Amino acid sequence: ADWQGEPIQIMQTFGPEILALKDAVNSGDLEKVSAKLPGFDVYASGVYRNKAALKEKAQTAIDKMATALDSKDTAGVKSAYAEFLKVTTLEEIFSLPKTKNYHQINVRSMGG
Repeated sequence: ADWQGEPIQIMQTFGPEILALKDAVNSGDLEKVSAKLPGFDVYASGVYRNKAALKEKAQTAIDKMATALDSKDTAGVKSAYAEFLKVTTLEEIFSLPKTKNYHQINVRSMGG
């Protein structure tokens, strides 16, 4: 398929969800993080679908997180989450000031 903005849509949908897990990761709520783990895979494969090197780095961090979750290793989850945030620069991306969306059409403005 041609470019239809899928990476941006995935970033806007899953990015905030992944960032919202920061408190759960820091408090050691592994159950909550484990429930959201598939979102990490969707993010990495969708946003970096044409950037193999970044996709590989993000996937490595996700694999480390999955291994740490399986072994109930809170420190390992924190480390892998921090590595994922570093690779994806999610904190930087979503710390930018909000833009005005007036006269911009996107999926959310379609009412669906």
